[in-house]
Amino acid sequence: MEIDYDKNQVPGYFLLEDVNFVRKEKGPFGITKLKKIFPEIDIDKISPFRKYPLKHELALLKAAAIIIYGDDSPTSWAKLGRHDFETMANSNLGKVLISLFGKDVVKLIKNASRFFHFFAPFITFSYQELDKHHAIFTIENDPYPREYYLGYFLALRDFIGSHGIITVKDAGGRKYIYEVYW
Repeated sequence: MEIDYDKNQVPGYFLLEDVNFVRKEKGPFGITKLKKIFPEIDIDKISPFRKYPLKHELALLKAAAIIIYGDDSPTSWAKLGRHDFETMANSNLGKVLISLFGKDVVKLIKNASRFFHFFAPFITFSYQELDKHHAIFTIENDPYPREYYLGYFLALRDFIGSHGIITVKDAGGRKYIYEVYW
C-alpha cells in the first residue's frame, strides 16, 4: 500500500511537541533555525487539536534531528523515537493508557495496535508471541525510518525496567519486523 503523505494526517500535538523539544534543547536559536529549515507551516500557530499532513511531521522531525543532533542519521532517528516515547509516557493520555496496562511488556506490546490505530491509522501493527519471553511484532506501511520505532520501543523497554533485547529487520516496502526477547 502506498502512503499518501498529504492525505494521511497526524495530530498537531506531535508537531507541537517536536517544536517544543527543539525549543527546550536549543532555545530561541533552535527555533529560528527550525523556521528556516521547515518553512512549510507557521510553527508559532500549530494547534494540538488540528490534524496536519504526514509529510509535515516527517519534515519537522528531520529538521529537529538536524538541529538537535547535528544530522538525520539512523542514530538521530532512534533518539527522536526515544524522546517521543518519553513525551507520550509523560502526557496525561499516556499516563492513563499506561495505568490501564501497567508495566507488563506483553500487555503493552499487544495493545500497541490501539495506539497506532488512534495516532497513526495508516500504519498496520501485528503481534505474535512465540513463547513466554519472545515475541515478534510487525509494523507495515511505516513512513518513518525503522530506527525511529526501534528507539521508541527501546525507551518503552527501559521505562518498564526490562533488560530485554530488541532487534529490527527491514522486510521491504516500509515493513519492519521487530523481535523482542525479555
